[in-house]
Amino acid sequence: MRALIRARRFDEAVQRAGAFVTRVDGPAAELLAARASALFRVQRIDEAAEAYTRTLGADPLHPEAHL
Repeated sequence: MRALIRARRFDEAVQRAGAFVTRVDGPAAELLAARASALFRVQRIDEAAEAYTRTLGADPLHPEAHL
């Protein structure tokens, strides 16, 4: 996901991260944060906020989720 975000392929990052999140039981905070970041970059702010909240649920100390 991070490679797609660095390549500015935000829509693809949102799509792929979303697919992984739905397939994985208890996705890792890093995956949730990457999805949130991609959502934010495509101006899907409410969804990004929800994804960052899920990130905090997975890891309350995850630094990116506190932005």
